[in-house]
Amino acid sequence: MLRHHKNEPSADVLANCVSKLGYYVYHFAKNEDPAHETLVERFEKLRDLCQQAMNNQAQDKWMTFERLG
Repeated sequence: MLRHHKNEPSADVLANCVSKLGYYVYHFAKNEDPAHETLVERFEKLRDLCQQAMNNQAQDKWMTFERLG
């Protein structure tokens, strides 16, 4: 939906993704199945990308020229 409308995800959407991916990383990491190791690595990368996107959005809001003086 976001891609279709060419919108960026909100911080709320990103926070939910970070939370869900972290949940699955935690639970899949407890299992020693090799297939789960691959999922853990992939989900960790996706979680980190979501966290970085959320951080970038936050910085864009507070790190404006007017606020930095």
